[in-house]
Amino acid sequence: MSENLAPFEARPPATLVRGVRGGAGPVALLLHGTAGSWRNFRPWLPALLPRVHVIAPDLPGFGESPAPPLRPRLRTWARLLHALVAELEAPPRVLVGLGLGASVALAYLQVEASLPRGSAPPPLTHLVLYAPAYYPGAIRPTFRWVVQVLGAPPVFTAVRGLIGHPRFLDWFIRHMVEDPDVPPDDARLLREDFGRASLPVLHGLARDLVRADFRPLLRVRATPTLVMVAANDPFVHAAKVERLGALMPRARVVVQRGLAHGWTADAMAEQNRLLASQGEIALKLRRVELRQLAIQKWNGSPPLVGDGTIPFTNLQMTR
Repeated sequence: MSENLAPFEARPPATLVRGVRGGAGPVALLLHGTAGSWRNFRPWLPALLPRVHVIAPDLPGFGESPAPPLRPRLRTWARLLHALVAELEAPPRVLVGLGLGASVALAYLQVEASLPRGSAPPPLTHLVLYAPAYYPGAIRPTFRWVVQVLGAPPVFTAVRGLIGHPRFLDWFIRHMVEDPDVPPDDARLLREDFGRASLPVLHGLARDLVRADFRPLLRVRATPTLVMVAANDPFVHAAKVERLGALMPRARVVVQRGLAHGWTADAMAEQNRLLASQGEIALKLRRVELRQLAIQKWNGSPPLVGDGTIPFTNLQMTR
């Protein structure tokens, strides 16, 4: 499905962002996982591309997007994303965050909430979060300890040297990221992405991630939300992520049993099924919205043209 995507390049303030886009429907902004790239979403493209127009950037400092001369913080990266979608003239109606990208997505919503009235983008129709570290208590102590230890200058210098060593990188990926049943091609891409990630950017964002508390934001967030997490995720407590179902007004939480951080073929099949059902709802809501706007514009009469589409859209509607 990646052959249906076209590369893009944009220049938000002080940085260069590269990524891919494609598909038809409402715009979906996809934010990849820790030290990843847009390629993290390859398994989800079969469910997404028929239903949404995907914009999948490599976050600054990862993939093919160079690290900018900015202090790496979640809200700073979120502001860069707001500038990105403004430059692309593609405000998202669906927001998807994976791991670290879930924290960036929540920071994106915080920035959006602080925008002056009248300058905020259209509201989201759907939010999708995979393994969100939405407050410090949801994060496993081992991961918090690793982030703190990495901040010590001697350790940070040593890790910067080790991360480029193939054997160390192989050990880290095998024990912390992938499951034994992860397809070999996906495992190869994970190694490539980790090998080219900016460690200072990763560390700066991770330090923010382990301290951020998004619960006040999520308590009042009425956007229909799909939350997915692996039962044995090494970074977050699945049981605490599951509590989002009670915290958020319209959240559906799915815990994938017998799974750690990597995605097996069966796990990806379930994820695609969940995303497809969520995507169909998003597309229906967008069609209703466009139809209502068009009817208002034409004084109450459904304004269909000869081929059964609403003017200025590619949506086919019936009277």
